[in-house]
Amino acid sequence: MNIPTPRAITDAQGNVAFVQLSISEWLNFIQQVQRMETLLRFKEGLTEAMQQVRRIQRGEERGTTLGAFLADFDTAE
Repeated sequence: MNIPTPRAITDAQGNVAFVQLSISEWLNFIQQVQRMETLLRFKEGLTEAMQQVRRIQRGEERGTTLGAFLADFDTAE
């Protein structure tokens, strides 16, 4: 990830009031944040799927075979 180089803008007392980025840095930053959000959602879904597999293996939940899943998927169309 490219971290933008902000320019600090200070108030009369010398405290940082805000930071300034170029438009290209801002757009790149937003694009990278959106990519990270997508990856995080994928990771969360994968984590939930692995937890479900463990519950099925322990007999706490009933699983579905791939064949049954695909058969249901075909009839849904």
